[in-house]
Amino acid sequence: MQSRSVMRRTLAGFCSVAVLSAAAAMSAPCAGAQTNAYVARSGANSVTVIDTAADAVRGTITAGNGPRGVAISRDGSRAYVTNTASDSITVIDTQTNTAVGTIAVGDGPSGLAVTPDGTRLYVMVEGGSVQAIDTTLGTVVATIPVFGGTGGGSIAITPDGTRAYVAWGGVSVIDIATNAVVHSFLTGTFSVSVAISPDGTRAYVATIFYNFDNPFGFSASGGVVVVDTATDTAIKTIGLFAALPSSIALAPDGAHGYVAIQSTWVNTGYGAGFLPGRSVAVIDTSSGTVTGSTDVGKAAAAVAVTPDGSSVYATIPVTNSVVVIDTATTAVTATIPVGGNPIGVAIVPNAPPVPGPTPLPAPAPVKVTVTIDIKPGASPNTVSPGTPKELVAVGILSTAKFDATTVDPATIRFGAAGTEASPVEVKKTVVDRDRVTDLLVRFKMGDTAIRCGATSAVLKARTFSGVLIEGTDSIKTVNCK
Repeated sequence: MQSRSVMRRTLAGFCSVAVLSAAAAMSAPCAGAQTNAYVARSGANSVTVIDTAADAVRGTITAGNGPRGVAISRDGSRAYVTNTASDSITVIDTQTNTAVGTIAVGDGPSGLAVTPDGTRLYVMVEGGSVQAIDTTLGTVVATIPVFGGTGGGSIAITPDGTRAYVAWGGVSVIDIATNAVVHSFLTGTFSVSVAISPDGTRAYVATIFYNFDNPFGFSASGGVVVVDTATDTAIKTIGLFAALPSSIALAPDGAHGYVAIQSTWVNTGYGAGFLPGRSVAVIDTSSGTVTGSTDVGKAAAAVAVTPDGSSVYATIPVTNSVVVIDTATTAVTATIPVGGNPIGVAIVPNAPPVPGPTPLPAPAPVKVTVTIDIKPGASPNTVSPGTPKELVAVGILSTAKFDATTVDPATIRFGAAGTEASPVEVKKTVVDRDRVTDLLVRFKMGDTAIRCGATSAVLKARTFSGVLIEGTDSIKTVNCK
C-alpha cells in the first residue's frame, strides 16, 4: 500500500497534467499540486524554497540578517519572514519566489501571523510588544504591549480574523479590531507556541512546567494545554511527560497536532538535567492523548503540516536539514539538506511555478558501489541464520572517493537483497585500520532474511544528499541443519 505522502506526490503530478489537458479544470486549483515550503535559514540570511511534491529544493531567496519566523497569507500569494538581527520583515512573492519588499519593525522580531484577509500582519518584538502591520502600506500601525512578554514565542490568529493569541511565556489575546489586549493568562510555567483549531473553538498551547516542590528535587515536564476560546479557560492538558515542547502545528482538519520536542528532563537518581530532544510527538485532539512519536535524530525547531495533511515538515538546526514525516505511518520519508541553520518553516498550497524555461527531465538516480566488510576482522564471514537474536556487524568503509560518514543512518538496510533489516546501532569509528573514519552498523540476524546456503549479503542506503549506495560481501552460513 502506498503511504499518503507518496500518493500526494503521484496525485500532484497527475493533477498538473489534468490542468494542461482539460480547459475546464484550469479555472480551479488542484489540491496538493506545486505546494512549496518556505524555510528561514538564520545562519545564511536566506529562505530556502522546497517543492513538497518532490521533496526537493527549488531555490533560495535572499532575506535580511538572521531570518527566523515564516508566515504565509491565506491566499498563498505572500510569505513573510522576520529578520531578527536586522529588525525587519522580508516580503516574498510566492508566484515568482522573489523578495519584493522589506518592512521595518521593532527590535528582534520573531513569531508572526497574518490575518485571514491578508490586510494585517502581527509580529512579536523585543521588549514585550506585538506590532500590527498594514500589509498594503508596509508600515507598523500599532504597537501593543503584551503583559510579561520579552520577545520570542509565537502568534496564531482565529479563522474569523477577530483575535490573535500570543504565546510569550503566558498567553495574551489581542482584539484585532482595537489592537488591544483583552485577556492574559498562564497555562503553566512557560508557554512557547500556540495553534488554533480550524473551527476556532480551541487554542492549543505548547507549555513547559517546572516543579520546584518535588520531594525528590526540581523536575520539569511538558504538555499541550487546550483552551476554550469562548472563555479563554484551560479545559484539558495533554501530557508530554518529561518531553519539553518548542513548536506546535495542527493538521488542516484539526484531528491531530504535531509537537516538536526541544529537550527531555532526565533524573537517574545519581544526576539530573536536560537532554536534547530528538522527536516530534503526535496528539489526537479528539481523545486528548499522545498517540505516537517520530524520531527525527536531533531537536526540531519548528513544524508545519502540508495542506492535505499527509506530511509534516520539521526543521532540524543541528543537522542543517528538513525532515519529512508521513502522518499515516509517522515514519521519516525524506531528509532534505538545506544548510544555514534552518529555524522557521511554513507551507503554502498551490504555489505557482517559477517562470522560466521548461526543466529537463530528471536524471536517473546515481548509484555508487561501496566497500562493506561483514564481521570486520573475521575470515570467513560466518553468520548463523538459526540464531535470530545474534547481532551481525557490518562496516561501511571510507575510501579516497567515498566518505562513509555521509550515509544517512535512517536509510540503511541490510540482508539477502539489501532491503530487509534496519540497523539497531550505527557508530562512527575506524573499522579497517587505515585511520579514516568509517561506519560500523549492527543488525539483528533474524531481520536479514538470510537463509542457510547463502554466499553473499547486500547493504543499501542513501547519503544525506540522496545518492544511492550499495555494497556486497561474501558470507558463510553456519549452524545449519
